[in-house]
Amino acid sequence: MKHKIKRIIPVILIAGLGACHSGGSTSSASGSVPVAGTIDFSSTKQYATPLLNQSLVTEQTASKAANASTACLAVTSSSFQSSGQYYGSGSFVITNGCGETKSLDGMQVTMEDSTSLDPSSFAYSTVSPWMEIKTSVVGITDDNGPTKLSITLETGGVLAPNASVKISYGYNSPFGNAPVNPVVSSDGEVTPVEPGNINLTINTSKLVTACQEPTICNIPVVLAGQGGQFESVIARITNSNVKSKIVQKLNGLKPSTYSLTVPANTLPPKIMFNAPNPILLAAGQTVYESASFSAAKVTTGVISYSINKPTGIDQNTLDVSVINAESQMVATMNTEFGKTVNVGNLTAGRYTLTSYGLADAIKGIFYNPLNKVAQVKANKTTELGAISLVAQPESNIVPAKLKITGLDAGDTATITFTDNYKGKQYKFNQLTASNGTSNLKLLKGDVVTLNVTSSAASKYEVVAPVTGTIKANTTLLVPFKHKSQPSGGNHIAVGYIDGTATGAFAAIPDAAFAKYDVLIVGFSACDADHVNCANNADDALVPIFQRVSKNAKSGTVMLLSLGGQNGSHSFSGGSNAAENMSTLAKSLDADIRYINSKITTPVKVTGVDLDIEANDSGNNITELAKALHQMGYLVSTAPQASTNGVGVTNPSNPTSVDSSKPSNFILTASGTTNNDYGAAIAAGYVDYINLQAYNSGPGVIKIPRENGGFSDETYTDFHQYIAKAMNQTVSNDCGTLDPVTKLYKNGNQVCIPSTTKILIGTVANKTAGGDATMWAYEEKTAAGNAKILAEYTSSVKVATQYQYYGGVMVWALGNDYYPSAWGGNTWDPAGAYTDNLVNLGF
Repeated sequence: MKHKIKRIIPVILIAGLGACHSGGSTSSASGSVPVAGTIDFSSTKQYATPLLNQSLVTEQTASKAANASTACLAVTSSSFQSSGQYYGSGSFVITNGCGETKSLDGMQVTMEDSTSLDPSSFAYSTVSPWMEIKTSVVGITDDNGPTKLSITLETGGVLAPNASVKISYGYNSPFGNAPVNPVVSSDGEVTPVEPGNINLTINTSKLVTACQEPTICNIPVVLAGQGGQFESVIARITNSNVKSKIVQKLNGLKPSTYSLTVPANTLPPKIMFNAPNPILLAAGQTVYESASFSAAKVTTGVISYSINKPTGIDQNTLDVSVINAESQMVATMNTEFGKTVNVGNLTAGRYTLTSYGLADAIKGIFYNPLNKVAQVKANKTTELGAISLVAQPESNIVPAKLKITGLDAGDTATITFTDNYKGKQYKFNQLTASNGTSNLKLLKGDVVTLNVTSSAASKYEVVAPVTGTIKANTTLLVPFKHKSQPSGGNHIAVGYIDGTATGAFAAIPDAAFAKYDVLIVGFSACDADHVNCANNADDALVPIFQRVSKNAKSGTVMLLSLGGQNGSHSFSGGSNAAENMSTLAKSLDADIRYINSKITTPVKVTGVDLDIEANDSGNNITELAKALHQMGYLVSTAPQASTNGVGVTNPSNPTSVDSSKPSNFILTASGTTNNDYGAAIAAGYVDYINLQAYNSGPGVIKIPRENGGFSDETYTDFHQYIAKAMNQTVSNDCGTLDPVTKLYKNGNQVCIPSTTKILIGTVANKTAGGDATMWAYEEKTAAGNAKILAEYTSSVKVATQYQYYGGVMVWALGNDYYPSAWGGNTWDPAGAYTDNLVNLGF
């Protein structure tokens, strides 16, 4: 349902890769690469990269600089706008000063700054006027100078005499090293890229013995390069063709950095592959390289240990980290108390087993973190035996108090402790408490932070973490404050941002973010298949969130979105849903805390959006929304409008919804007859409903107009009719779903609490969605775009008469500001939807 930019990388693969294994018989696969001979890549799709041989680069740069005055293709201007230490966007203009039309294919430009630039952080976004173009980028370092970027243009586009083309780009540095004021220049020369050759000798003598019956070998040798966009099997070694040497000539290769590898699972036991990586191939150059197989020397050993269960501690496991001599964590073992654990494949050397400490704040028990040294020897097992954690002496523990205020009777708070005691950290038992004072026993001098959630999170403002340094009789105060729920009395605009489409994100101007009240960034790497995702699973989205936060207006709600297009992150099924979704919610909590720790501006992530578009996802959606809601996070959903036959007065026309009595209206995850989102919403777990009033498909849902005929998702007035239908489902008492009628107490399959915000969604322009959108009948001109937006604005104003109508949602800001990235859309003006928000009168 949600359209994203997808990078397509052509990869040359040879079918039938197989691992070395025992038994069976050998055979020669049809079409396999010859064992020895010549492979010509001249007709293979390749991606030229600037020369990587440093001496040749320097020589070429000096030569071209001397003749720059004669070049008639030139970079005539360049600009850059910084959005902070992580992000920026810029553009440069190439002008043809020649008296004839010139091709840009193969033109190289150089970007340089006062700081070193990273090729992986550069991404071109738009070209105006449009032409199909690709860029290959590498870093070039002069003597003692910062790294420059050498950018090669690959395009079929041409420039007429005196014509210009503007190329826009984004620069996204995950390390906070965005450029300060980069300058783009070129010598104007467009030079066809001359291919090079690699003459490769592979010594297979060590395989002659290893690849004998009953072991069957099928070992592909893979050549890869050209910025990860080229890969080919250039030799295949089997039992039948093992020789002492294989000579392979690889001709017609574009200049690049190449590597030779073999899949590790295809090697016989105790055999390793040795290759001269990297291989630097310059234009017109022939290089001679050798690779070989050799016996792998056993250099690893094993650590064996167990942990005794500490007295008085409720936890049953301890996470033990294995740290090498270089202070690198090489393994983490979830260790069950009393069970022996073997940590293998450790390179011989010194290791330290470490862990957090264990603590109980009520009992006053503190066991110090594990710190056990082990010396590993090759091909040996180091036995550490049963290890006991050491308790802190009682003299270090002092009385303290926890005071909770503001909770209603029957509500409780869950307290999760974190701390820093002289560089040590302890894992505490969670504490559940109600209003009043609880007695604690804590370490004197410990710096303790209380992370707080409520059993009725929707009723209270989020409590900021409470931190204090412990001394005798310290009181840690946790104040709760009732919050105002989202209501239908004010209208807002919600905007989605696809953080994975970096080119489109670069095209969004800073000022656009402040025009929205809620900004939702997707998509998380966490899902039902990855419920134990790492706390930094969405580290790639941090620069996106940072830029959004920096430019959002005060009070903006910022959410992390799960799921995405067409069920790409599956939540189907739902066996063990309560347990799995509780685990996922905890992982998301850690993920969000990590993201917020990296955001340096006031607007933080305060909730999660469930854009789950996989069939039969209801169980998981309900349990995940419940868990997040109970943690105090805002919960947003993005259901699709659909129908089923329950409650229909005319069964022959089940897709027609009476907006005054929408009993057959449902909120589904994938356009089916499953009411996937209904239970979570009726239970009060959801704060925002961002209805996808689009892309359900032809004939799935239609609503009668007052003056005759029907409206559906392809018409602009569908907005007002679906708003009316949803308004009719609002109730202050949903009750539970009747198992026979499948209806709630309001007589509908959907029951929306009055505290839930209802937003009606659309797509930003014609190519931002499928066929079933309000843009279906747009005339493909700027005037046609304006006509659709004017009709849409009128429908929105009609919708504002309904008490619980909350406003609008749009997919997505990237589509709005970069329409040409999807479907060759050159007619819809950039930013037209966002610019029109002012006309809605919110």
